[in-house]
Amino acid sequence: MIDGKENVLSKTLAKMNPRLFSHPLFRNYYLKLFYDVTFSTGVRGLYTPCHQVLRGNREKAVIDYDHMSFFRISYINYDQRTSRTLELQKEQDDVVFTMRYVFPNGGLFYHMLEKNILHDKQVYPIAYQYVGFDEHVLDEKEYQKDWVYHADFFDKMKENGITPVDAHNKEENKRKRFVGAKDSRIFK
Repeated sequence: MIDGKENVLSKTLAKMNPRLFSHPLFRNYYLKLFYDVTFSTGVRGLYTPCHQVLRGNREKAVIDYDHMSFFRISYINYDQRTSRTLELQKEQDDVVFTMRYVFPNGGLFYHMLEKNILHDKQVYPIAYQYVGFDEHVLDEKEYQKDWVYHADFFDKMKENGITPVDAHNKEENKRKRFVGAKDSRIFK
């Protein structure tokens, strides 16, 4: 709560699924992604009813949401070359969690994606993917630009003929897990 009002996160989640915010698995994911997010100096913001942007001198956080079906929060730290994104999409009575992590490790620059679904009070994995590029493939100045941390980074690198050094992709067999699910859109 902020000044007696609900903050954007709790208000949005309450509209999507009132039990979701208190669900221990979601809380673990949320804390895992954002518990240590801090801004240094120069924090300024932009706010519209469904979009908020906070910028520090070397960081940026963005919150986008639709009260009925969609929520995304992302944070970039340009100096550390890290980014975290949590996206929630409501599909009928289910909620799909998409988490993205971007980070350097061992000379590689990784983009990792993890996707789960909350179905009948259980969380099931849908997909897991990571790709690691040689950190020296990009010019140092490029790491200070947003495009490097976005979901289409891998496609842009591929278009330019740059292949990952390390890659893994696993898609769970969703149809077997959700026999009888009402909405097949989650499988596409």
